[in-house]
Parts: sequence; C-alpha cells; structure tokens
Amino acid sequence: MADRQELKEAEDRGRRIGQFEQVAFRVMPSVGTWLPEVRFSFFLTWFRSLADHQRRLVGNLREIQRIRWLLDHDPEAVPTLLSRRSAPTLLRLEQEYEDEVWKVRLAIDEFLDEGCGRACVVAALKALPQRPATATEYDDTAAFVREDERRGTIYPTHVALQPDVSYGIDWRLENPFRRWETTRWSIGWLCGPYKVVREADEGEPWFDEKEEANATHEVYAVESLDASKPFAEDGRVWVLGTVHKRAGLDLALSEMRLHAIHDRNSLIAAADAVAAAAREEANAPPQAGSGGGV
Repeated sequence: MADRQELKEAEDRGRRIGQFEQVAFRVMPSVGTWLPEVRFSFFLTWFRSLADHQRRLVGNLREIQRIRWLLDHDPEAVPTLLSRRSAPTLLRLEQEYEDEVWKVRLAIDEFLDEGCGRACVVAALKALPQRPATATEYDDTAAFVREDERRGTIYPTHVALQPDVSYGIDWRLENPFRRWETTRWSIGWLCGPYKVVREADEGEPWFDEKEEANATHEVYAVESLDASKPFAEDGRVWVLGTVHKRAGLDLALSEMRLHAIHDRNSLIAAADAVAAAAREEANAPPQAGSGGGV
C-alpha cells in the first residue's frame, strides 16, 4: 500500500499533468501541398510527445525559411501558389512558428527539470549549427590522413579512414546560412586493435597497451556529401576529441545515437558530449594497475 509521501507525489504529478493539458498548442494549418499541418498529439510519454512536436514544428519552420529565401534568390523555384506578394504572409507565419517552438521548448525544459525525459535529446534539439571550439576541422579526408597516416589510407581513387569503433552514420548538421539544408556525418573512434589480456578482479577487462600504442585515440566525424551513399567519406572531417576509455565514450554517445542521432544538429550535441568525456577523463585521478582498455 502506498504511503503518504507516495500518494502526495502522485497527486502532484496528476496536478502538473492536468495543468499541462490546459496548455493550448496551436494547430498550425497546412499551406497548399508544401507545408503539412502540425498538431500536437500524445504518444507514450509527455516528453517524447513534446520532442516529436518540436521536431515537426522546426521542420516546417525551416521549410518556410527555404521558401522565403527562394523568393529572393530563385523565384521560379517557388511553389506556384506563392509569389513575391506572399512575402509578408510568410514572414508572419515564420514568426508564429518560432513562437510555438519556444513554447514547446519551455515545456520540455520543465519536464527535464522534474527528472523526466532525456538530457541528450534536449541537447540535440537545442544545438545550433556552429562548430564548437573544442572540435578541429579539416577540409577533407585527404588532409586529415596526410597529417597522421595512422588515421587511414590514401588511395589513387579515394581515401579510406580506418575507425576501430563506429558510433553511427547518420548524425546531422544544418547549414548555418541555409538552415533548411542538412548534411550527414559518421562518427568513428581510432582506438587501436584492443586485445584482452585477462579479466581484472572487478570483472573489467584489462588490455595490452602495446596493441594500442599506435592509435591516436581520436574521436572524429566525417561528412558524407552524397545522400545516396551514406558510407561515403568525401567531405569535411571534425576531430571531436581524444578519449582513451570506451566506457566514457559510450556514456557520451550511445544514448544519443539511439534517441537523437537524426535531429538536425545532433553532431553539435555529440561534439559537446565527446569534449566533456575527454575533459572528465583528463581530470580523473590515475588508477594503479589499469591499462588503456575499453
């Protein structure tokens, strides 16, 4: 039987949900065939429902921004029902969408503050398409490999990077100047061919440091310029950080990979998480007898 504290907490949760249900998210109507309707709908949990609602709102917001850009730069590419006379209407619609996105973000923050939801999802939803100061950019994979041959191999026809662990191939990044455009990235870790020597008393494997001596331990992201070839590594490269322990890197990226990898600026959130993992590892006190293992 529930005690008084449990009953009070349940009552408080019910009151908060009741209050939240009174929040009137606007139904954003469709516009022709190019802008679908956005209506808030509940699915499984409030946090997930809010996050999905924000994604739909932002998707339409970016489409509005794209059309406004086309009106100025390529009017012939604009849907036939629109013209330059539509510019004031589109500007007003853009502002309405921005207001709705802000309202949903506040609600998501409330749920996260109460211990509901996933911080990695919020980080990806809030991320801006600006490369963090902790990440180093290379123009292409060839420049990346030329600096350190341990990173891959340059062939006459292409460059092949050689990650020892992959953390997904569909991380996203908006174009900061045309935010309706997104690029796809993969994240890899140059950790070396780890070889288990024996199990430690605590059940954690120890590794042969000689096997990893030639690895850079860099976590990098590489852009795929051809959407039809997600495994192509032919764009920019970001070095996100240097990490030696797989446990810390898994903690930084695994949950985000499952729940937020497709968000529009998930790469930025991933870069911040890798940088935090690298700082935490660098500041951790050394452990006697520990190897460099995963």
